[in-house]
Amino acid sequence: MKSLRVTSHYDVSPDVFAQAIKKFPLLEELELVLVADAYTYTTESEQPPATNSWVELFQSACEACSHLHNFTVRRAGKVTRFDSDYPRERSSPTPLSIPVMHGLHSLELSDGSFTEDVVMQIVDKCPSLESLNINVLTYQWDEEELRNKCSRIKDLKLQFSYYYDSDDFDDIS
Repeated sequence: MKSLRVTSHYDVSPDVFAQAIKKFPLLEELELVLVADAYTYTTESEQPPATNSWVELFQSACEACSHLHNFTVRRAGKVTRFDSDYPRERSSPTPLSIPVMHGLHSLELSDGSFTEDVVMQIVDKCPSLESLNINVLTYQWDEEELRNKCSRIKDLKLQFSYYYDSDDFDDIS
């Protein structure tokens, strides 16, 4: 199998996820779709897990699938104004350690799933990256720094979410 799409309705253990995708050593394309509970980090007890699911799942996939060419991490459904105003990343007891991904050519990170620092580390670890699509970046990101860091990437798409109150436009006639 060379292509796999995983959709989760609950918080996914990075270890279990890594064990599952290790069964596909020639995997070249992976799409990870997190919905509702996994996205908001809730569990049946309504307590957030102690880990950062988005980042740890990304890290697990990179460690388990060294042949990945295309990787997408996104949320199923629409992002509301309030979703994009707050970063989703939780601190993790495990430091981020993404392996070098020489084969990764295309990466899509959607719906504000990673912080700027994490994206910078990912870009450093993917020297062959040709396409990077990050949408729903918040105002907290330094756009100039990010564009400089990604200058070698041929197809760079950064979508910032700037929301304005309708009252901001009342004076325009």
